[in-house]
Amino acid sequence: MHLPDSVRWELRKLIDVLYSRRLDFHALTEVSPVICKVMNSHYFAFSRFSHTFSKGAILFSNNPAEFLQVYAAVQNKDFILNTLVENQKTVSLRQIPGWDGKYYYDFTIPVQNIRPISDVIYVPAKICGNLSGYWAIGRAGIHSAIYNEKDSKLFESISFFLTDAVARSFEMSLETEDIACLNIRGNVLYMGERIETSFKEIFGADSYLSPCNSKTHPGVCFEKVFYSFVRTRGNPWNSRFHWKGVGNKSYNFSFQHVPLSKTILHPQKASPTVMVVQLPDDPDKKSCIVPIDALHHRYGLTDREIKAVEGIYQGKTNKEIAGSLGLAESTVKRYIGSIYEKTGTTSRTSLIFRLSL
Repeated sequence: MHLPDSVRWELRKLIDVLYSRRLDFHALTEVSPVICKVMNSHYFAFSRFSHTFSKGAILFSNNPAEFLQVYAAVQNKDFILNTLVENQKTVSLRQIPGWDGKYYYDFTIPVQNIRPISDVIYVPAKICGNLSGYWAIGRAGIHSAIYNEKDSKLFESISFFLTDAVARSFEMSLETEDIACLNIRGNVLYMGERIETSFKEIFGADSYLSPCNSKTHPGVCFEKVFYSFVRTRGNPWNSRFHWKGVGNKSYNFSFQHVPLSKTILHPQKASPTVMVVQLPDDPDKKSCIVPIDALHHRYGLTDREIKAVEGIYQGKTNKEIAGSLGLAESTVKRYIGSIYEKTGTTSRTSLIFRLSL
């Protein structure tokens, strides 16, 4: 995708924020005007479906406060969101047939009266295969330009960076045993016990404190990814290192820029530092983002019903859930009906919001 130099510069500023700090309310407030400028838009929002990844508000938005109150009252009638949850794909207002018809007036009239827009794009935020929320961008005024395919692709790219940052914010909360701090030459400044063991297994006892200088094959691969991350100041395509060791043991790490004085682990004067976080053995494991114990004890869901919930978060159709569980589609429909009854919901969207509370 060709982008003007001015847009590329704004995206560079966005990436600098996302890869140097936790993506919290303050960071979202800082990047919101940047994203709106890049997208030639006015309103930006992020809705998170679960508290699993970080603490904070379920909904962030630069919309007027009075709009947020109205939207909260009719969110269960948000047909754009319902379409996203059902398909788990990018969707815009103008793509939905009959979007301006009476069938959707219960949603469109209240929100348009408070904050008129010409168009809006929703992009799903998926982490480890699960739908964890969505990003939204909108243009003020009913006569503003509507979004085209290029706009959608650009916002999808931005959302990819943002979703990766949400995942990183969760990773940064891991215990210090899983964290190492390296200077920009790849030398270890601090190392937790678990990640130290892994570095020794991968790079050898003689090289683990300076993995970029290791002459082993994993050392050469690590050096390439590490320096690529340092040179470009971080982005999702060069900020992860995966290695299969002896017996196919999997090692997974992510990189994060952080000033040394802010790591708390090694409080010296501020200097460029890369924090390396060791992730679980299988970071792509598609486990449910809602705690299973809560589903058992709060709602009384059975093991099979919980599997159906996992399928919903992974964007599977009833037929696909049935295939993964080896059941008839009619049985899965019965399970989902039971889930709705036990949780007091009536749709996949309302279910996801209920399980976020």
